[in-house]
Parts: sequence; structure tokens; C-alpha cells
Amino acid sequence: MVKIPEDKIDIALQGFEIFVKNQQKVRVSIPRTSLKLRLANEVKSQDGKPYILSMQAGRTRAHVNIDQGYTLVAKTVFKSMEDVEYYIDGCEAHQAFKVYLKENATPEGLMSICFTPEVSWEVEKSS
Repeated sequence: MVKIPEDKIDIALQGFEIFVKNQQKVRVSIPRTSLKLRLANEVKSQDGKPYILSMQAGRTRAHVNIDQGYTLVAKTVFKSMEDVEYYIDGCEAHQAFKVYLKENATPEGLMSICFTPEVSWEVEKSS
């Protein structure tokens, strides 16, 4: 969840669209270290495949002020925790997206939560 001024949400959503189209897994063969060191030293080979299974983003719609000031929510689904870790500090497209946000729609707050569903329910689709 992100706190972005209302007049900057469209800019942020454009950034999400660009990021989702450009994200792909880059295989690395060195141990996990700081991002700066990794980007400076690693040899990369791209497999050209997206690593995010799905992403949805949109404005919050709280009608009783329960959003605590968060104006934009993104739900991102990954295949593995390895992909989550890659997203956090190894994905060049994600790093570029964070720079884009900072320069064009500076977040005033950010909250990120990672969870594994333990209970799930969906309405059955009728034929």
C-alpha cells in the first residue's frame, strides 16, 4: 500500500503498467550480497520470462476512513519466496519503477506485507 497524493495516482499507475511489462527474471550465479555490489559484479543472463505471476493495482475505496491515508494498493503474486526476494532487491525493472515513483509521484508512506494464504474461498463459477 502506498500513500500518494490523489493528483499523482494516475502517474503511479502508469509506472505500474511499465514495470509489469518490463519485469523479467535475471539469473545470477553469485551469492546474495548487497544490491550495489551485485549489480557491479555479477554476470547476468536473462531467460526473458516474467517472474511475477499476477499484479493488480488501483485506488483505495474506503468509505469510512479506514484506509489510514493509503491511496494506492497493489497486489502482487509470486511463484516463490526466491522471486519475492528477487523483486525486493534484484529486479532492475522494479528498481527503475521505484526511481520513477520517487521522481514523479513521491510516496509519502509505504507498507508492504508478504503472506501465504492459509484459508481461501471463491464463488463457484456457474456455467
